[in-house]
Amino acid sequence: MKSKTASTSGRELPLISLFLLTFMSAQGCGSNEPSITLQTAGGDEVSALTPTDQEFHVIVNIGSPAGESNVRMELIAVETEAGNNQSVLTEDYDVGGINNQVDFTVTLPRPWPVGSYRVDAYVDDSLTTSRTFMIE
Repeated sequence: MKSKTASTSGRELPLISLFLLTFMSAQGCGSNEPSITLQTAGGDEVSALTPTDQEFHVIVNIGSPAGESNVRMELIAVETEAGNNQSVLTEDYDVGGINNQVDFTVTLPRPWPVGSYRVDAYVDDSLTTSRTFMIE
């Protein structure tokens, strides 16, 4: 007996790829894993910022919700023109129920010093995830 195989035309593949990318993005590509995402004030996801991005968002996904928890985000200037290994901002937020994501808004009334920064995220005082990024 001859087996049947599905065939797709070349123009269908981009639609399938786009659907898979959209589905994976909506699912967070492993959203049960702790992660940190940077977004501009306009909501664009970025890997680096500019000095004039005076407001940006640090989105902390703590992974699987563990009921009532405290999430702390610490922004550290690792190596910048203004100094090294300086704590810039620490913010706390209580989460509960099924909430596993916190949006921290970070602002500076003047341009950010150029250099490398790190965001540390703690859940109930335990370091959960970190992310290093540049302001250039």
